[in-house]
Amino acid sequence: MVRYRVSPTVLVQKVLTETVLLHTRRGEYFELNEMGSEMLRLLRDSGDPESVVSAILADYDVDEGELRRDFASLLAELEREGLVVRGGESHGAA
Repeated sequence: MVRYRVSPTVLVQKVLTETVLLHTRRGEYFELNEMGSEMLRLLRDSGDPESVVSAILADYDVDEGELRRDFASLLAELEREGLVVRGGESHGAA
């Protein structure tokens, strides 16, 4: 099972219903909307993408296929931007 964590070079801060991520090496900010914030919170808690999908399906009335596509897209973007990495414990302020 592939696990993910927030990169040690990223600071995470919740602001109301959104989340701001600061890539400290590049000085770039990224913002997640309410659902993206929830996905990241769940991923930080478990590290397991499947657990994220299961938790959202349990709490929200969403189509599973659409959820899986949207989450896979978000996870790929976070990884591509160096905001999350595979394996280990998570870092970043909450």
